[in-house]
Amino acid sequence: MNEIAHLCDVAGGDVEHVRLAVGSDERIGMQFLYPGLGFGGSCFPKDLRALVRTGEDHGLKLEVASAAVRANEVPVKTLIAHMEKDLGGLGDKLIAVWGLAFKPKTDDVREAPGIKMIAELVAKGARVRTTDPQARETARVSMASMGLLDRVEILDSEYETCRGADALLLATEWNEYRNPEFPRVRELMRGRHVFDGRNMAVPNAVAAAGLAYRGMGRPTLGY
Repeated sequence: MNEIAHLCDVAGGDVEHVRLAVGSDERIGMQFLYPGLGFGGSCFPKDLRALVRTGEDHGLKLEVASAAVRANEVPVKTLIAHMEKDLGGLGDKLIAVWGLAFKPKTDDVREAPGIKMIAELVAKGARVRTTDPQARETARVSMASMGLLDRVEILDSEYETCRGADALLLATEWNEYRNPEFPRVRELMRGRHVFDGRNMAVPNAVAAAGLAYRGMGRPTLGY
């Protein structure tokens, strides 16, 4: 679904329509048809790479598994490219990031897409303010080991991360972040861009607050 979202992005479609159509087939179902910034965690990425390596050790290239490893790196790079274009570059921009854990209801940040996004943003000269309901401390340890904390501030309040920010990035689909007070976000931010890396916000609600919405494979609003 991440690749379908990318196709919708370049072809002008809406991945939500595709997701609902494909998921209506009971042989497939809706459970895993949620495009976003890619998978993370302690198991799936490691086990997938181990599967590819086992094939290589036996002289066999596992084409589908190898492609999945490569494809999982694309959504982060795609959204970073959009952010650079929409914001006129990322140098000295202040980006609010909501979500550090690789998925909701955990403090696990191993291979978390949100951390990958932050690393890319910092590498391109941005400053980051971020938060997470459970993963602030584990993320602090992880980002300290990566040398990111001189450009990253971790706060308790999601709204305080938006104060003076040029953009907001939604990186983990916590329920707390699905329907925030977007008018309040707009008042706090210096800029007006919301980048929804999990397609969890209601685009019309974002645009109604005077913000510009960009999701993953969804039409933009407010531009």
